[in-house]
Amino acid sequence: MKMLLPWSSVQNLLNLQKLDVSNCDEMEEIIGDDGRYPTANSSDNVTLPKSKVFSLKNLSKLKSICKGTMICDSTMSISILKCTVLKKFPLHLDGQPSAPRFLKDIRIG
Repeated sequence: MKMLLPWSSVQNLLNLQKLDVSNCDEMEEIIGDDGRYPTANSSDNVTLPKSKVFSLKNLSKLKSICKGTMICDSTMSISILKCTVLKKFPLHLDGQPSAPRFLKDIRIG
C-alpha cells in the first residue's frame, strides 16, 4: 500500500480523532492524489477539526503527509518516529505563532 487515504475521501472524515499508522514498509503518502485533488485555483487544505492524535511510526518510505496543509486545531499529540524520508509535516495549528493550548506532546525521532 503506497497511499493510505485518497484526497476525495478525506473531506468526509471530519470526525476523525486519531490517525495511527505504523510498520508499513511501502507507504509513501498518507493523503494522496486520486485524480480529484484540488486544482491550483481551489483550496488544497485538509481540515480535520476533531483530530487529537497523529502517530506515524516505522514508515521507511513515507515521503509526504499531503500536498496541502492540514488544519487541525484540536491536536494534542504528534509522534513521528522512524520516518527517515519524511521532511515536512504540513500541520497548521490554530494560526498562532506559539503552540496551541491543546498540544501537549510532540515526539520526533
